[in-house]
Amino acid sequence: MSFGTLAGIAGQLLAIAVIGGATASIGLRLLRMRGTNLPIAPAGMAFQNVWFGAPERWLFAIAGFAVFAVLCMIGNIITVGAFFGSSVAVPVAALIVIIVWFRTKPLSDRWFLPRLDGGIGAVLMRLAPGLLLGATLFAIFILPALLAGSGVRTGDPPWHLGWTEQLLHGEVFPSGPAPEFGRNAYPWGLHAFMGALVRLVPGSAPLTSLETLHILIVFATPLAAACLVRTFYRPAGWYAAASAGLIGGFGWLGATTPFFATSPSEGAFGADLVVASPNSAYELFPPGLPRELALVIAVAAMLILLILRGNHEPRGAVGAGVLAGVAGLISVPMFLVALVWIACASSAHPGGRSRLFGITAGFALVVFFIWSGYPLFQAFRSGGFVNIT
Repeated sequence: MSFGTLAGIAGQLLAIAVIGGATASIGLRLLRMRGTNLPIAPAGMAFQNVWFGAPERWLFAIAGFAVFAVLCMIGNIITVGAFFGSSVAVPVAALIVIIVWFRTKPLSDRWFLPRLDGGIGAVLMRLAPGLLLGATLFAIFILPALLAGSGVRTGDPPWHLGWTEQLLHGEVFPSGPAPEFGRNAYPWGLHAFMGALVRLVPGSAPLTSLETLHILIVFATPLAAACLVRTFYRPAGWYAAASAGLIGGFGWLGATTPFFATSPSEGAFGADLVVASPNSAYELFPPGLPRELALVIAVAAMLILLILRGNHEPRGAVGAGVLAGVAGLISVPMFLVALVWIACASSAHPGGRSRLFGITAGFALVVFFIWSGYPLFQAFRSGGFVNIT
């Protein structure tokens, strides 16, 4: 892999951290509780008592960049393709987000940094499990792709690269797999995500953003698992991250004798934690796919609902619904998964279950309809969906 590609990947990861973090910070402040400056917390509890630390902030930064990309796509629709077609519109939008962030968030508030109390030794001890896990994940899932020159393979990636190029060349929507029957027939969330990365890092290309997506997913998937577990038992976060990143589907893959399938074609059961590979650890192998990014966004939505438990403030439900809808703009199967999670979280809420489910699912459907409205209209007009497989 060339130095230019590596520099582009580094720049795009930095863009996700900064722009995504700023967007998430603004969004969480909009969701703050009544009578307090804190974003979201169970009733009667201080913000820091819900363990909303650096891991959760990193997860919301990834979700925040997805929201930023969707807003850019809405701008692209309004301007009939001029937003992504221009090289300045996305950077200007990012600059506006940064300015709003600085005006609304005190500089003394840290966003990504872990606790720095206790001296350098204590900080390194706290970070040691994460550094070890990160190095292991890098060696298994990322280093081979770097040595090979690229992690992009045939199959779906060429479609995603082409559809992203269409946005960057001034198309309003990606054409989809069957444009003669109806354009915009594939969720464009991933392509907006990749297009925003390309516009924010001059000299990069959609191929670079697909490499960035894989690296992001390798670390974001274990991070998402850790954040979920930390809402119940904070010290177990590292174990959850290691399990999501390294264990995979050993628990059920072999009913009699566990074994490690070395090829997706050897899958005996046809489904797993995500969609269609026999071992969930395969989701971390290249290339990055829409469902893998959408899973991380759906977990961020679920995290809001978990932090919200015991509280009847509706604004948190709005945020969870928006993120669930954004997950649907990236992957339809993950949108269905998010709706199931919303139903489960609402049923476990101590009060106002129907209201919580209605608000969350309602906003999720509204956001999802930004893309799905036109394909559904085409299906209604054509008497059903067109089988193109």
